[in-house]
Amino acid sequence: MKKLLYVSLALLMHVTAWAQEEKRGITTAEFTAAKAATFKNIEKDSYFKSGGLVFDRNDEKPPYTFKFSDGLERKVYLYSLFGAEDMKSVGTLAVFTWSKSPKPLLVCIPNTLADKAIWGQYIDDLKDGAKQADGFAVCLAFALSREFSGGTKAEGEKAGEKDHNEFCFPADTYVSLANGLEKRMDAILPGDEIAGFGTQTVAKVTTHYGSFAISQVVIRPVESMLATAHTAHTLVTLEATANHPILTAAGRKAMGSLTKGDYVFVANGRSYQLAEVIATQANVRQTSRVYSIDTRNGMSVINGVVTLDKE
Repeated sequence: MKKLLYVSLALLMHVTAWAQEEKRGITTAEFTAAKAATFKNIEKDSYFKSGGLVFDRNDEKPPYTFKFSDGLERKVYLYSLFGAEDMKSVGTLAVFTWSKSPKPLLVCIPNTLADKAIWGQYIDDLKDGAKQADGFAVCLAFALSREFSGGTKAEGEKAGEKDHNEFCFPADTYVSLANGLEKRMDAILPGDEIAGFGTQTVAKVTTHYGSFAISQVVIRPVESMLATAHTAHTLVTLEATANHPILTAAGRKAMGSLTKGDYVFVANGRSYQLAEVIATQANVRQTSRVYSIDTRNGMSVINGVVTLDKE
């Protein structure tokens, strides 16, 4: 519970850092009211007042839309929340919809000023949402990462002439394909269809030559996971250069910045689930070749772990 609380706090620090509005902690009544909001037409209801709150969404920006290999469409709408009387920012409301259910899932994400009791309620809601809808957690994390990254690099990424060589994988990592099989990284070609949020086609593969330090993380899925070539006693190992971005519960984060207790996402059948980082090691080995791939929607599944393209 404490680890999830720390992860959630890190997520909200990332999400709300951009905001210039004056903030305060959300009250229990407001937190409850946000989750009780109703929508006549989610596509058109971009600004309204309810339960002492103002809900505000950019109506010119489409929702984040995801299509997994199960063929179901998932969407995430994000509303900024303000107190109706003082217009102070109190958090974010995420509205998750998918074609399997006509009823949306509402999750109120408080800002960092909220009381611990409210954070406890938020964590319970997050768990419940993950149980009710496959893909809920990974869609929300991906949407928040894109929405509030501001086009910045992942934490720990460096600037410099070698940037293009520092977002890569060694040859013996495996890429998940759209057909459910896997293929070694050094065998991936432009035009290959790989797994992600729906089938996506590899646009470009780049091989880099030199001397590259490889970092390693060992990951344990929160729940049981389907067996793959890269699981041993439910543990998953991922290796990459330190700057490569990974999708975590706290948003976009560089491989070398992952620490024990962080939460990432792993593929499990046609969906994705949370997995805890239990060990990390920098410079686990050196290699003379690394590979990077460019995808259509900015993500891929490497050794079963959801990774992001460099920006």
